[in-house]
Amino acid sequence: MHSDNNIFTPDLNIKVGFEGSTLFSKGYTGIPFYIKKLVEGFNESESFSPNLFLPFKRCFKKRYLAPFTQNISKSWYLKGNPFGNFSKVQIVHFTHAPFINTRGVKKVATIHDLAFMVDELKGIEIATPYFVDKRIHLLSQISQYADAIISVSQKTKDDFLKHFDYPQEKIHVVHLAPIFNPKSIKQLKNKDRKPFLLSVGGISTRKNSLNILKGFLASKASKTHTLVFAGKNGLGSDQFHTFFNENDLGNKVKIMGYVSDEELQSLYFNASGFVFPTLYEGFGITVLEAMNHKLPVLIGSLGASAEVAGGHAHIAHPFDINAIATGIDALLDYDTQKLDAAFAYAQMFSWEKTINQTGKVYADLIQPN
Repeated sequence: MHSDNNIFTPDLNIKVGFEGSTLFSKGYTGIPFYIKKLVEGFNESESFSPNLFLPFKRCFKKRYLAPFTQNISKSWYLKGNPFGNFSKVQIVHFTHAPFINTRGVKKVATIHDLAFMVDELKGIEIATPYFVDKRIHLLSQISQYADAIISVSQKTKDDFLKHFDYPQEKIHVVHLAPIFNPKSIKQLKNKDRKPFLLSVGGISTRKNSLNILKGFLASKASKTHTLVFAGKNGLGSDQFHTFFNENDLGNKVKIMGYVSDEELQSLYFNASGFVFPTLYEGFGITVLEAMNHKLPVLIGSLGASAEVAGGHAHIAHPFDINAIATGIDALLDYDTQKLDAAFAYAQMFSWEKTINQTGKVYADLIQPN
């Protein structure tokens, strides 16, 4: 396996099992995409052998598994009890849920964010009580039984250590990477489209959609540009749509809902700027996506967005409407040198590097230094 800096090849073949309950979906974004990239990457290496552990309750939905899983060894489990033997692997990597306390194998868990627990968002409903209880239970299990933890950002690691007792040296920060690499970016310029700013990630309280909308309306940019929202509705979208309808904003704002990868790339390529001052991100892949498309970026001051942006984005407090408006206007006054620098910075993130660093975590568990 290659990284940007070196080649990491363990002396032995390490058999890794991935819990894959999130792979039964039609669209691969977020965590399913993360698993896909890990499995594909390790499958190409002579040093690792990936396996998938899948919940038996979904065995009749095999048709929903993506083509990349066809040549990957699979086992099924029922409430944590495997039909295939978990011990045929040396490590089980849990990338989301559930966490199964398997015996005789090392356990690695990825934590993505603790937005529902951070002090800055207390009193704000960004997840249902059921989700919060389930996720706290999961993180408690991880803190008790995981042999190593992978955190997608330093911010997520810090948040985890505030709430759970776990050796910090066993938490490894491994950044993610853009879904669309520069070579895959299609030149889909639409000259007939009115200039617009883009917000990706859906409409919800967590994505701060209502404050983004209000900030846009307060900006000078709203006189010359429209604002496009791409993504599904989430918790808190009702308030957004009520405000949108009451103010008859159809001429200023376009709500696209879910879009395909091709449509999303077209939006990135045609937009004048990327508006993303969300309440909290555990990482923020879309920040890098926007930089890869050479868009000026506005992010929020909470969560890991600033860590990911690396000083190449405007920052606004997500609760400050005026700051968001000022940040939006700043996107239209951005020189190409800064955009080129942000683009070069985004190239530092790659799935090759993510896989390399993840493999190092595995190897250190099997062959401690």
